[in-house]
Amino acid sequence: MKTARGRAAFTLIELLVVIGIIAILLALLVPSLSGMRDKANRLKCMSNVRQLALAAIHYAGDHSGALPYPNWNNAIGTQPGCPPGWAFDAHNKLTATNTDGALWPYLKDHRIYHCPNDRSPFTPTASANLKFTSYVMNGAVGGFSTTIITSLAPYYALNYSMFKPGDALFWEGSTSSMASSGDLSSHPSEGMTYRHNSGATYGCMDGHAEWISSNDYAKVIGYSGRNAFWCNPKTDNGH
Repeated sequence: MKTARGRAAFTLIELLVVIGIIAILLALLVPSLSGMRDKANRLKCMSNVRQLALAAIHYAGDHSGALPYPNWNNAIGTQPGCPPGWAFDAHNKLTATNTDGALWPYLKDHRIYHCPNDRSPFTPTASANLKFTSYVMNGAVGGFSTTIITSLAPYYALNYSMFKPGDALFWEGSTSSMASSGDLSSHPSEGMTYRHNSGATYGCMDGHAEWISSNDYAKVIGYSGRNAFWCNPKTDNGH
């Protein structure tokens, strides 16, 4: 009986072997689980920019085809006749939230404005646009020009019909540019934040979303002609 009870217990070596096997299994599983989480977050981010693009399309349908004011240059945004921008209302920027923005009635969910991988500090200060969103609107919506945007009153944005279906409308903005600038629309040359496997997501004029690698984006912004990002309809080369 003593021998049977003794054989039923784990020896120290057997216990160490079991612990070693568990450690190996965890080492194999953790990267896989991490990869699954990253993939899920990338899909969620793509869903966000797709919903932002669709909201902008709906807005255009309700405003004679004009896209939302792109939050380009807060000096314009604070003019009495300027409507709220897509992300916030510049008239009360210090206290504004997404609920002040032009797209809020079509979205009504703060989570859509932020990539799940975005860990930026959303400090409510005068220059910290990161509190509003992880994304920027393509400045092509305003012709990349303060003069053009002002001339488009009362809507302050170009007409949706002037763009191609695959033109980029939103993308994951450069955090450094967003934190230092006073607006939430950009030139393509202002860059992206690559939160998803060395790439970023963007939403298009027809409401679909795509992923682009940092290498491909570098080629896009260096291109001298028109493409999905350099898509200003007011110029021949889109710049």
